[in-house]
Amino acid sequence: MDQKPGAGHPSLSTICQWIQTAGTDSRTTSPHLPELLKASIWNELTSDREQNHALSNVLGAFLLSAQVGSGTTHPGDPWVQDYLLALVRACGIEAGLNQVALQVPGRVEGRHQVWLHESLQSDIHGAVLIDDMGDIWNRFVAGALGFYGQNQQRFELFGGSEFLTSIRDLPSRLTKFSNSGRRQLLAADILGSSSGMKEDFTLFLDLRLFAKGDSDEAKDFHRSLLVLGNHLLAQKDRHLTWLDKTAIAEFRDELAGTGGHPCETLLPRLISLLDPTLPIIIFSSTHRTELIEPFRDYGNIVTTFQKPVLSGLSSEWARTVKELHTDFCSAVERAAGILRVRELLRPLHKLLAAA
Repeated sequence: MDQKPGAGHPSLSTICQWIQTAGTDSRTTSPHLPELLKASIWNELTSDREQNHALSNVLGAFLLSAQVGSGTTHPGDPWVQDYLLALVRACGIEAGLNQVALQVPGRVEGRHQVWLHESLQSDIHGAVLIDDMGDIWNRFVAGALGFYGQNQQRFELFGGSEFLTSIRDLPSRLTKFSNSGRRQLLAADILGSSSGMKEDFTLFLDLRLFAKGDSDEAKDFHRSLLVLGNHLLAQKDRHLTWLDKTAIAEFRDELAGTGGHPCETLLPRLISLLDPTLPIIIFSSTHRTELIEPFRDYGNIVTTFQKPVLSGLSSEWARTVKELHTDFCSAVERAAGILRVRELLRPLHKLLAAA
């Protein structure tokens, strides 16, 4: 998806500029425009799973950011947003940047549409987003939670341009936490930096933290997670909540490479075992059962919200937004309930640490 023209080839921006103005074309060929675009551009962009996921990620971030922001633009190169939306509309998919009116519990604050009612927002305390495309998704998450302006210190991003550098050290930071004797993670334990958040926060975690699962970076990261998993199993004083004897045996096999769940699911499960009172909202666009099923027995992992995928944009966009809003609120309500238990258990953890 190069912006610049190559030798003898038009750039994508040029093609999309033509798409943007083709909607007013009154020539007899214009009724066939959607079919032509779907066959020549859209189907090619979405035929491969990796490309489909990448395009869904970008487009979903632009569209949903508009729902919680001013309803006009997303930070970054404006041509990407404008031309992708032009392509979507030209292919007959109804989507746009106008805010969809939400029923309670959503509310409007100035030019922002917060997706939570005030009492639920106060129960969340803070949020950390781990996403390799967090620099385009952070606006939606922070806006939907109402964590902007005076509340922006309640939101922390683990992602963006320095993501690969930061994520490499995450397993070692989690290992350090496991050796600390503490039982509740701080935001700083995950971020690797100072943070104003204490123990009460919600983790939004993407499953696909690498564009290609077979890359050297992805393999190295997964090997580090396996080391962390074996370290947890070796800690005799740590009770691995959610795992009975059978599950522990299966977990050993997985860490030894002789079975187990997809590698994308390992990080959320390890964090859940490290801190079973930390609410973890899976923030991903996957609808694959094998990537959700492994979390079924982990009580603090919430899977009720999923990023929109391209197939979901074929219906009325307003209805899609309302369904996403319902799922988002449901996920956050689950997280709020886990946080209440987390707060109640904190004095007990301190007593056990002092004993």
